[in-house]
This record gives sequence, C-alpha cells and structure tokens, in this order.
Amino acid sequence: MAKTKRRGTIEELRARTDARREAGHERDAARYRLAAELADLARFSIPEDAYELGSPFLRFALSQDVVAPVAAYLGLVPILFGIDVWYSPPATESGFRNAQLWHADGDDTAQGQGLGALERHRA
Repeated sequence: MAKTKRRGTIEELRARTDARREAGHERDAARYRLAAELADLARFSIPEDAYELGSPFLRFALSQDVVAPVAAYLGLVPILFGIDVWYSPPATESGFRNAQLWHADGDDTAQGQGLGALERHRA
C-alpha cells in the first residue's frame, strides 16, 4: 500500500494557502506600481482643447471607423472616457524592454482601447 504524505492539519493547510494568497496579492500590487511608474514615463500630456469637438483627437476617436467596431464588439454604444497619448520606443536588436515585456492592466473587460502607429514626417 502506498504511503500518503502528511501535509498538515486543515488549519495548517489554510494558513499556508492564506500566506500564498497574500504573497500573490503583494506581488501583483508591486507589478501594478511598476506599471504605473512606467506609464508616467511613457504618457504625454495632451492640450485641453483636445477635448473640443473639432479637435483631431475627438474627430478620430468619434469617427465611424473607430466607434462602429467598438460598438459591435461591446454590443452597446460606447462612451468615450478619456484620451491619452503614449510613446513606446521600438524594440532594439537586444529585444523588448519595459512594458513590452509584460502588461498589467487593471481596467474592466467591457472596454475598447485603440492603438495607432505614428511616424515622424520631415518637411
């Protein structure tokens, strides 16, 4: 007959499980703090007039090409919550860096985020 390994009493098992759960929460909190610090380095402030209806930001965000697929995905008419401009440097020959290595996002699942690639044009 095979021997079973004694893992401890129910109370001991619960204590170990609680300790592991707490360690996981602390690890996740540290990741979110790091993500926020990296975000502060990559986020650009946009002018106040970006939220005026005629601005290029809102013309893009409220365009049919953006709103229609988001509405179809969510199954409802989306509400624009905010506009941010972020910068992510291209990956180098040595590989990815910073937020390119991992991503932790505390946002809800019922949302849409748009990404666009911009290039510098020289006159």
